[in-house]
Amino acid sequence: MHNLFVGTPLHRLESEHMLALDNLREVRRWVDRLCPPGCRFRAKDDEDDGPSNAHLRCHLRQKLRREPQPRLVRPPCPPVSGNLDLLSGAIGLDDDARAVLQFLLCLDGSRDLRQLSECMGDITFSRFVGFVAVAAGLSEGRVAEALAPQGRLVGTGLVDIQSGDRELRSKFALRDGLADGLRDPVLDRERLLRRFLRVAPAPTLGWDDFSHAEADVRLVREVVAGALRTRACGVNILFRGPTGTGKSELARLLAADLDARLYVAGGAVSEHGSADANERMGSLTLAARMAREDRAILLFDELEDLFHWEFPLFAESRAMGRMSKDFFGILLERNPLPTIWTTNTTQGMDRAFLRRFSLSVELREPPPRQRARILARHLGPQAVPTAADIEDLVTRHEASPAQLASAVRTAALVAADGRPDRAALAKVLTSSERLVTGRDPAARAVFDPSLFRLDAVHCDQDAAKVGDALAGWRPNGRPGPSMCLYGPSGTGKSEFVRYVAWRMGRPVVYRRVSDIASMWVGETEADLARAFREAEGEGAVLLFDEADSFLRERRLAKAGWEVTQVNEFLQQIEAFPGVVACTTNLWRDIDEASLRRFVLKLEFRFVRPDQAMTLFRASFPDALAPGVERFVAERLARMTNPAAGDFAAVRRRTQALGESPNAAALLDLLAAETAVKRTGRQTAIGF
Repeated sequence: MHNLFVGTPLHRLESEHMLALDNLREVRRWVDRLCPPGCRFRAKDDEDDGPSNAHLRCHLRQKLRREPQPRLVRPPCPPVSGNLDLLSGAIGLDDDARAVLQFLLCLDGSRDLRQLSECMGDITFSRFVGFVAVAAGLSEGRVAEALAPQGRLVGTGLVDIQSGDRELRSKFALRDGLADGLRDPVLDRERLLRRFLRVAPAPTLGWDDFSHAEADVRLVREVVAGALRTRACGVNILFRGPTGTGKSELARLLAADLDARLYVAGGAVSEHGSADANERMGSLTLAARMAREDRAILLFDELEDLFHWEFPLFAESRAMGRMSKDFFGILLERNPLPTIWTTNTTQGMDRAFLRRFSLSVELREPPPRQRARILARHLGPQAVPTAADIEDLVTRHEASPAQLASAVRTAALVAADGRPDRAALAKVLTSSERLVTGRDPAARAVFDPSLFRLDAVHCDQDAAKVGDALAGWRPNGRPGPSMCLYGPSGTGKSEFVRYVAWRMGRPVVYRRVSDIASMWVGETEADLARAFREAEGEGAVLLFDEADSFLRERRLAKAGWEVTQVNEFLQQIEAFPGVVACTTNLWRDIDEASLRRFVLKLEFRFVRPDQAMTLFRASFPDALAPGVERFVAERLARMTNPAAGDFAAVRRRTQALGESPNAAALLDLLAAETAVKRTGRQTAIGF
């Protein structure tokens, strides 16, 4: 800084300053108006004077009066002058804005001018404008226009005007790195771009990783390609979805495929803390102006940071914009480069903001087969886990692409050779899923064909025939088959749906009421719709377990939102082009109109004696020693209301405790399971 801002006495402001006072006589007159002749000196701690420091202004006036002639300032010395021209051309600064910026740079870096500013005391914005106008040789109106919030200086974040009465030097802040950049002796356009804009790294995912959103992604590519070809303005794409689903990765992949440079805009302008909404928007505007001549795309991550969130107790959450709707609208309409915005949620955002986007794409967690491909890529060709291990991991753990990448890196730290095994990956993924979703993957039911016994399903219809019919079903553009499975808990309703999905070769999108129900009015309906879209996108069987609250008799509703939720659920079922199944234990409370929406209505009952014996053989084959089968069959026949879930519960218990009980002990455990049931009537099995 010493080479650029050579200090001189206050009464001799020389040309080595980037810009000093064009006319000291005018500055003297300005100070005279601020502090009329005849005012007396006061001590700095004089309470009557307050922050005005009139004695310093009087001293300044006297110094300036000793200056006999005005001193004109030569242009800034190289390389500052040429670099200012380069910056002005890059962002379109006019002569007034350039002159104001030049003076503010001088005021920021010159020791003498800082001393002068300290003599002014605390001043208002209008007096700040007046001083800059006198120093830069401009009218106050032209300076005020140059420093307007939507002007090139403030709007691009190069200059930030501080509110409130402050000292002259504290009335503004320059963008970090601006002064250093203008002193760069070899600054050119490319170095200027790299100094203020960050280029996104190369993508790590491929198009196959977004096949679950193939149609939407293809449309986005066509729109952005057209915008780059025609240099159309106002093209803004919104990527929305949970964190870690690849929104930024998709933007990087899109730019690489279109041979365009992707600039990450809207970042912090200061290394001291995070940027506020105005700073982020200024950074975006600066990026758009500086790169407007390039074949480039802008990326603005975390749009939700531009909103202030409110959470009323008995109403839907609201997102209030930290900028005006008009300003945001004008920015979107005039944006010279195609811009991709990302957000984790649009819940609560005003539609006046959302409707201004050209296109919107919702990115969800990819289905298991895509997650398996992503995990295998991160593990590499020398992976320790087998293909079967990888498939099992992605089935048991609902992890996003980002979580999978992080899990591989973390699990590699505990491996001696840096190659994580299946056990380490499972532990890391379990920890991550518990943190992100609050759910325990160990509690998630995974269908095992070797343990499922179709001949042990006690249903009012031929379960095998139903499974065969659904296994051959193919989408045809019309609403698909819907099932309502009802009956006591543990009778195998959910497991039968998983069997059907296995026969069809389709994944299962599983939802419980707790996954969807929200305390905010309207969010439950949105989550319901999102579940149907997710299942449709993945070609999955959609299973709502214990869906009683979505099927209840609407005449029993106590609040309007209960009716709204049932209506939304029924409308989605009626239009869903895939397979949807609902299970419920409360058959008598189901709305009659709800029942009509289901193609299949299947009642599941407690198992018959022969089916109970089938389940015992499948669950505990080692316990059936010679000569005990008759004893087991007799004990099972006397049990009250046994269900397939009872055998599964006892099997999990013995496995968890590492026990190997004999047949009699197992029968005691089964009897205890059946004894705790709360059913309307207690009958022996088979009756």
